[in-house]
Amino acid sequence: MKYLLLVASLLLSSLAYAGSNGVCLVRIEPNGGGSGFFVDDNKIITAYHVIDGCIDNEKRVRIEFDGKTALAKIIRFNADTDVALLEADVEGETILKLASKAPEIGDKVINRGHPKNKWDVHKGEGKLKEIATLIRTYTDGTKSKTKQYITESHVIEGMSGGPVFNENEEVIGLISARTLD
Repeated sequence: MKYLLLVASLLLSSLAYAGSNGVCLVRIEPNGGGSGFFVDDNKIITAYHVIDGCIDNEKRVRIEFDGKTALAKIIRFNADTDVALLEADVEGETILKLASKAPEIGDKVINRGHPKNKWDVHKGEGKLKEIATLIRTYTDGTKSKTKQYITESHVIEGMSGGPVFNENEEVIGLISARTLD
């Protein structure tokens, strides 16, 4: 089976946070989860589909990084762009830099995440293959457009929500993996 990595544009301006931090494990209790990364003090970005089962029920979200564990709460999310913002009371998170410009086709990309919800961080590399625009039409007739970066890269279950970097180690998006036959 081949994995195709769909990287939703971060849309951090719509989430009103800038900056980016280290990769963390996002666990959904009692089981499940994915990856995430810090975007500011105590703020974590992950993929919406990682936490969507927690929106309307009692499941708890827990983040883990550098041997630390904390409960997180869901602050904002956008199901269309597959982005969620979490908040957790933690200290010592590693801050990474956001890219100042969008990637171009052919650029090298690096993704990181916690495969199968384990502590090991997996690193995948590839090149940006395509920039696609996903258009959704809603029942009220309104439409939304989302830019997605498509790259062939090795992604393992559990890496969704982890960061995607350019060759300068600047965050350009998040992993939103889908499998193709």
